Amino acid sequence: MLSQGNFVGLDIENINPKIEKIAHKFLTPGEIEAIPEHEKIEKLILMWSAKEALYKLYSMRGIEFKTQLLLSPFSIAQSGSIAAQIIAGGKFYNNLNINYLFFNGHVLSHVEGKMD
Repeated sequence: MLSQGNFVGLDIENINPKIEKIAHKFLTPGEIEAIPEHEKIEKLILMWSAKEALYKLYSMRGIEFKTQLLLSPFSIAQSGSIAAQIIAGGKFYNNLNINYLFFNGHVLSHVEGKMD
């Protein structure tokens, strides 16, 4: 993924039920409980992929996925976008928009933004 003038973050994940075992590492208990059972695996995979894309956009080690990579509530679809923000290094990176697409048992997430 290339961008002129912006940083980018890109992630692709296989849809795998094992995501439930690690969800507590990147989501709060409230976030996990708010996911409807019939969407659980797909939404957890999407949220993991979205946070991975944010992490790659930020490109600095030591960030806490659960408290510093934040996703706004969203409804899941075949493709769409999720509003997000990064809180790190005493700065707030707001108005980030993660685009995603489910395809062939995978989810692709990508984001671009200025990281001043």
